[in-house]
Amino acid sequence: MRRFTLLFLFIITFLIPKNTQAQDTGSVIAAGAGALLTIGAGVAAVEQMKERAELTATEWILANNPELVNFSLKTLDFNGKKLKDMSETSVITFKIQEFVPTDKPELNGKKQVLLGFTSYGWINEYGI
Repeated sequence: MRRFTLLFLFIITFLIPKNTQAQDTGSVIAAGAGALLTIGAGVAAVEQMKERAELTATEWILANNPELVNFSLKTLDFNGKKLKDMSETSVITFKIQEFVPTDKPELNGKKQVLLGFTSYGWINEYGI
């Protein structure tokens, strides 16, 4: 029993650090601020990608559908893909709704859906 006690004390002596210090409060705050900035940058990057996709869709509509003059375009789904879809296809869906311009316009016109294929090789000079 005495050997066991001595062995136990010997092991404890080497496992417990002798020079322990608490974390510096400033470094903890800096790490937290860095994490928040990283998350904020990620959210901003996603929003910027959505804005860029909406701009591309708006430019496509204006170039290919001159009859659409007053319309609203919103992103419905940024990654429209089913879980069971094994292909490399990536689709962004947009809702297009016409309206009559007034002081407070109501979106009560014709509704349309635009599918934006973001994968390479789906669109050529002959269409989809």
